[in-house]
Amino acid sequence: MDEKLIAAFEKNNTEQVRLYLTEFQGRPMIDLRVWAETQDGTWIRTRKGITMSADLIGNLKAVVDEAEGKIGAEIGTA
Repeated sequence: MDEKLIAAFEKNNTEQVRLYLTEFQGRPMIDLRVWAETQDGTWIRTRKGITMSADLIGNLKAVVDEAEGKIGAEIGTA
């Protein structure tokens, strides 16, 4: 399996967060990582991120949803 970009969003003017579907030792993996733009305009993968088994995507979504609710309650947007 080739690395496949699933989603991305801008973190700031020089960084993006990208979610890739990839493979390690024959197992599908998700790689959620910060990418940085160099001075010449090229994007490079950084060490900031996490790679996990693709079957854990539901768990990741659940904790992000939970965090969103708690953060929203804290800042009054829930």
